[in-house]
Amino acid sequence: MATLSTSGISNGETIQASQITQIVTALNGDISTDINIQGNLQLGSITDVEAEINSKGSSGTSGSSGTSGSGSSGTSGSGSSGTSGSSGTSGSSGTSGSSGTSGSSGTSGSSGTSGSAGTSGTSNTSGVYATTAGSTASPTIITGVSTPSLDDINGGTLVVYGGANTTSGLRFGFQANLYTKDFQCTVIFPGATNTADTSGATGRRLQFSATPYNAAVTYTRLATGAGDLGGYKFEQSNGAGNLTWTVTDLLMAGGMLEVTYSYDRALLAFHGDPME
Repeated sequence: MATLSTSGISNGETIQASQITQIVTALNGDISTDINIQGNLQLGSITDVEAEINSKGSSGTSGSSGTSGSGSSGTSGSGSSGTSGSSGTSGSSGTSGSSGTSGSSGTSGSSGTSGSAGTSGTSNTSGVYATTAGSTASPTIITGVSTPSLDDINGGTLVVYGGANTTSGLRFGFQANLYTKDFQCTVIFPGATNTADTSGATGRRLQFSATPYNAAVTYTRLATGAGDLGGYKFEQSNGAGNLTWTVTDLLMAGGMLEVTYSYDRALLAFHGDPME
C-alpha cells in the first residue's frame, strides 16, 4: 500500500504537479494509500466519508466482530467495522399461573339431636281415699275400676271403715286388673263404722287378703307385724298368681297395714300393727 511522501518538498522548492496529483489521487481513493495523521484533524461539512483510521484496526463492537482491516489488501480502512449483532431480546417472562382457589371449607355436620328423655315410671299418687269394708264372706275388692281404684291409692293412703260388721273383709284384686305395676299403699283401720262414728269400737277387726296376677308365676307371700301385747306375728307361704291369699292374723282396731306388691319380683307382702 502506497504512502504519501514528503520527498522533494522543502522550503524554497517548487511543488511538483506529481506531488499534488498524488495527494488528490489518495483522497479520491483511486489508489490504496495510507494517510497517517498525527495531531488533531478537524473536518468541516463532509457528506460522505469512507475511511478507516488504521490503528491496529478498529475493534468491532460486540456482536459479530468485524475483521480488522478486512478490506482488500492495501486499501485504507477498506472494510466497514462490523456492526454489533443485535442483542437478542429476552424472552417474555412467563406469567405466573393463577393461584388455585382454596377449597370451600366443609360445613360442620348438623349436631345430633338429643334423644328424647325416657319417661319415668308411673308416679305413685299421694292421695288419701276412704272406703267401707265388706264382710269376710263378701269383702270389698279394690281393682282397677273400683272407687277408689288401685292406681288411685298406689303410693297413697286408704282409710277403711268397718261398716256393720264386727270383722270386716278387704281384698286387693291385682288379678282382676292384670296389674303389672309395683304397688304400695298404707291402710288405716280406725275401728269406726263410718265417717260419722266418733267413738269407734276396740273389738273391731279387719281381715285382709290379695289375689296376685299371673297363674304362671309363683309368688312369695309374706305377712308380718306386731301383736297387741308386743308379740311377734309372722306368716309366709308360696303360691301361684290368680290364687287369693288370706292372712290368718287380723288387723286390730286403730291399726295400720302396709301393703306391698311387685309383679316383676313376684312378691306380695303385708305388714300390720297391731295384729292378733
